[in-house]
Amino acid sequence: MDKRLFHLTILFFLSFSLSSQTTLEDMDRKTRKKYTKALKCIQKGHQEKAMTALAEVTAAYPDFSGATDKLIPYYLKQGEQAKALSLMEQAMTQATHPDPRLAMSISDLYEAEKDYDAAVGAISAALAASDLSNNQQDFLTHRKEQLLFRQEGYANPVNFNPERLPASINTDDMEYHPAFIADGSEIMYVKTMRNSQNEELFHAKVTKDGYEQGKPIVEINTPGQEGAFCLSPDGKILIFTACERRDAIGGCDLYISFKKGAHWTEPRNMGPSVNTRWWESAPSLAPDNRTLYFSSRRPGGKGGADIWVTQLNKLNKWNPPVNLGPEINTAGMEETPFIHPDSKTLYFSSDTHLGFGSHDLFVSRMNDNGEWQAPRNLGYPINDDGRQGGLFVNLSGKKAFFSSDIVLNPDDPKAGDLYSFDLPVQLRPDLVTYIQLEVRDAESNGLIIAQTQLVDLLNNDEPVSMQTDVGGKLLTTIKLGEYALNVTKQKYLFHSENIVVNSVTTAENPFHFIVRLQKIPEKEAVVVSEEEAPKIILHNIFFETGSAQLLTKSNTEIANLHQLLTVNEDMKIKILGHTDDVGSDTDNQRLSEQRAKSVFDKLVTKGISPQRMQYEGKGESEPIATNDTPDGRRQNRRTEFFIIK
Repeated sequence: MDKRLFHLTILFFLSFSLSSQTTLEDMDRKTRKKYTKALKCIQKGHQEKAMTALAEVTAAYPDFSGATDKLIPYYLKQGEQAKALSLMEQAMTQATHPDPRLAMSISDLYEAEKDYDAAVGAISAALAASDLSNNQQDFLTHRKEQLLFRQEGYANPVNFNPERLPASINTDDMEYHPAFIADGSEIMYVKTMRNSQNEELFHAKVTKDGYEQGKPIVEINTPGQEGAFCLSPDGKILIFTACERRDAIGGCDLYISFKKGAHWTEPRNMGPSVNTRWWESAPSLAPDNRTLYFSSRRPGGKGGADIWVTQLNKLNKWNPPVNLGPEINTAGMEETPFIHPDSKTLYFSSDTHLGFGSHDLFVSRMNDNGEWQAPRNLGYPINDDGRQGGLFVNLSGKKAFFSSDIVLNPDDPKAGDLYSFDLPVQLRPDLVTYIQLEVRDAESNGLIIAQTQLVDLLNNDEPVSMQTDVGGKLLTTIKLGEYALNVTKQKYLFHSENIVVNSVTTAENPFHFIVRLQKIPEKEAVVVSEEEAPKIILHNIFFETGSAQLLTKSNTEIANLHQLLTVNEDMKIKILGHTDDVGSDTDNQRLSEQRAKSVFDKLVTKGISPQRMQYEGKGESEPIATNDTPDGRRQNRRTEFFIIK
């Protein structure tokens, strides 16, 4: 049973009296005397004697509320639900009009016994009353929907087999709110010490042999509280909740820190655009590193705590947060948002959407118009009559991580432990995988810092710009679609890759690239021989099948080449076209030359002097892969260039 509703049941009977038909004046002298004696026993603290006497009064006069409104909460506290329910049913039967509050309490007790038909019947009887206010009508209707939902959910449980994480992570203290970096090689989580209740952030490496020992993040933790957090996919950005810090705007604010090498920078408050004097917590950063979801109790929302979203603008300032709206937020509490790296699947907890307990986990998906759809409960037994929250779903969407309930079972030694489980297919996000990039100098093979840009070739989304770390490496997520990955650095020729993420792509087989950038040679050092000159393949130049007509998704690559020639005013290049071996030698030679010329012409229309460029078709004469497979033929159909004098 929902413990929250059960406590409301008790509270109701402590605060209100049932409607009564019998009065003291209607009683016989002996029973009235017994009732007076019971009241004196209550004043003296003789609870059991009082209740025994009241039970005798009720037996004689069942509709005397002076006895029943004291007996019912007593029976509930003693766990004697059957006795309480008998009195309540009796009061409901004798009432001239069904009492909505009484019907709610009866439904609570029937639900505790898993008798959903009787629970729904009690609410339906109350709904039949003709004098209900709009608020009563809405409240009872919601309760009926809740009961029917739970009845259906318990009858049709989802597959759920949680596995406890090892002792290197789970300890006698409480661990919760887990998160991983994109490749799953590191976990971070919150630990609360049972003896001090101090919250701290911990992390651990994850290897093929399992989880290493969890360790505190010393640069972040203080004697205060460091709680719910999120990580960027590469693990370089940390946003977390901290309470009662000197620079706090409110009681609990969001702070940000960046990983430089092996250490985190001094956390800084995210400022008044994000934080208020009310309460902010549970951040979740989208994979673009510029979209932040979080929970807040600030004014202007739909209820107690709502989920909000803010964007980092081009000035690197956070815009005023926007409420996610009525599809997600209710008059109750919406907390612990987690936006999956697919950027469109949101998991969160709520105490008001139809659920099984005090806080349930839900999933909502954003449609193509950017609108959030009606949330779906994750189902029983993922959700139960306790409190759920802090869900993390890994990149593939197959595995979810959560913490066991610590609110209702604080003394359970396993309460507050981290678990994983296979997420049912119907609850999974869209396919997402990741890119691991390593950039080196082609001549020295040394790692170098470079700029990267990920461009969606099929949509008009804003390109995602990133920089490799000091070790020349980059880790980022990528969802379904086709992309151009561009790598650039001053005084180097650019490099591009074409990436297609489709239904056969998996997070278990990510994209790994080692890019060796060629330095732009000094004018006097340009190699005259075409055979010796390093060729740069333009992986994102595309043509209509069997044609020299450029496809619009080639525009990104054309722009890169145009930029290179614009910045390096003295540079001259030769553009080469190649085909596979399908078709005749003559046709392939002609097509390859026409395609090279199409790139040449496009650059001319963009302002590059034709005197700085040459073009040539190579046909099928210079394959770089086998022509016996579709992938090999795809590689051979290419456009490339090299620098000439």
